[in-house]
Amino acid sequence: MHNNTEKTVIIGGGKACRLLLRNTASISQFDILGVIDDNIAVHSLIEKNYPVLGTSKEAYRIAKQNNVRAIIIALPSERGTTIRRILLSLRLLPDITVYIIPRLPEIVIRDRIFAEDIRKIEPVDLIGGKVDIHSQTRVVKTVKNKTFLVTGAAGSIGSELSRQLYIDLPKKLILLDNSERNLFYLKYHLSLIHPHISTQIQFVLGDVNNTALLSHIFKENVIDTVFHAAAYKHVPLLEENVYEAVQNNVLATFNVAKEAARHNISSFVLISTDKAVRPDSIMGMTKCVAEKTIRYFDCQSKTVFSAVRFGNVFNSNGSVVELFTKQIERQEALTITDPTMKRYFMSVSEAVHLILNAWTHIEKDRMYMFNMGSSVNIMELTRCLLMINHKSTNYPVNIIGKRKGEKTNEVLWDKQKERRTDEIYDGIYSIEQKQGCDKEGFESSLQKLLDLLPRNEIKNHSAAGAKKLKTALHRLCRAK
Repeated sequence: MHNNTEKTVIIGGGKACRLLLRNTASISQFDILGVIDDNIAVHSLIEKNYPVLGTSKEAYRIAKQNNVRAIIIALPSERGTTIRRILLSLRLLPDITVYIIPRLPEIVIRDRIFAEDIRKIEPVDLIGGKVDIHSQTRVVKTVKNKTFLVTGAAGSIGSELSRQLYIDLPKKLILLDNSERNLFYLKYHLSLIHPHISTQIQFVLGDVNNTALLSHIFKENVIDTVFHAAAYKHVPLLEENVYEAVQNNVLATFNVAKEAARHNISSFVLISTDKAVRPDSIMGMTKCVAEKTIRYFDCQSKTVFSAVRFGNVFNSNGSVVELFTKQIERQEALTITDPTMKRYFMSVSEAVHLILNAWTHIEKDRMYMFNMGSSVNIMELTRCLLMINHKSTNYPVNIIGKRKGEKTNEVLWDKQKERRTDEIYDGIYSIEQKQGCDKEGFESSLQKLLDLLPRNEIKNHSAAGAKKLKTALHRLCRAK
């Protein structure tokens, strides 16, 4: 933290700010000049001798005139748009260090703020907010005494799903992934949470398309719910590897869903993406077909099959945020595909919080989408990341143009084909298809796609084979 010779301003004059100023120990390392707040008419003094210096629109002027070296953002109910706006207003002062305090629930519970609560701002603060997973009483009650299979369990979403489920003490977790390294670290991290509890965990290193393995897992366990998170997700890479995309995103979904239906488990949840809506990319088309596959099984099975659809997971493996962060660390120019591009972002903990809450409301003939807030302009996000990392506005940025399969904007639901209901839970919407399930037509088209996969001309990644797969994917995405 800063020593007490560095001048500091607090942004936000509400309860959090007052708690901060009353606990002098928490701010002993800061020389507090005053507060920036938009409610000047309400108060000219916040606490003791701390004046309101101006509004948030004047933050740059106030910081520059007073040689401010640190900013503490005391707006615990805010993240995303508000935080980005503050950072953008200060971006011409890259030497300022920006700090932030906890989300509102933590402050309300304790009614105090400690010195260790004040931390440097992190990339995740630029979008939604972290969720207190211990408050999910409905989820906790539903998870207890149940057995779960999580595919792709060591990936970004899968590992957080495994962690949040484990915290809620299920009967058993079966965690399947094909990455030895990631599964090893997942096992290590989970061992730190509940080292002595009765929950059984089975770590399965294997391919989700190993049908013999899947059959054995379902026969040996009475599984209640499958969370199918296994998928390839990188749009440009999958454009050049169509066979692998279909194998992992379509065939694997079909194989796991088939076993789930055969054993009449309670529920199956596919982790989907906004790229499945009116898809242009191979990745989007494979996830679109995966969603349709789930609907196909839901039409003819006792098991409740559903999907949850949301945008980008912030700072996940291989995400644009991870790429930007590494480029900044290496002092490399940032590579932007299109400065007008916008994306929906959500933190991984927030996404999993909503996945689990959607699952507790799951019904047949329904999919679910999340309220992702406003989409974020990629150039705006870049500027904020540069500010966090004390980089000047002259930091080099290269515009490289949109890559194959990328859209300028994504949407979360198709208004022509789908109906979105009101929120069924805070941040969760239900989606209904306007047209019924064409089981026979879809089954025939899907089988034609799957019949292509064993052929050598397809498996060898040839251009001719990729073209045939793309044609079959297009046909399936157009189907009811």
